[in-house]
Parts: sequence; C-alpha cells; structure tokens
Amino acid sequence: MLLTRDSAPGGHLVEEAEYFVDRVLHNVAHGRFERSLSGLTAFAAP
Repeated sequence: MLLTRDSAPGGHLVEEAEYFVDRVLHNVAHGRFERSLSGLTAFAAP
C-alpha cells in the first residue's frame, strides 16, 4: 500500500524523502558529493 497525502497523516514526509533522494542522486551525478566529501576529509585531517 502506498502512502499518499490523502491516506496518511505523514504523507508530507514521503514527499520530503523523495525530494531528498532526488537531490542526493542529482548531486552524485554532477560530482558535488565527491567534492564535498573531499573537503570534509581535508578539514578533518590533523
């Protein structure tokens, strides 16, 4: 059963999760994830 805004009180959370996953995949596809991870690693290195 799919949860939609009409059938579940937390339907908005499903939309937010879909948006988050979409943005993450978009960032990975354009190399932003690797650059941010590289920056975080450089910042955390002693």
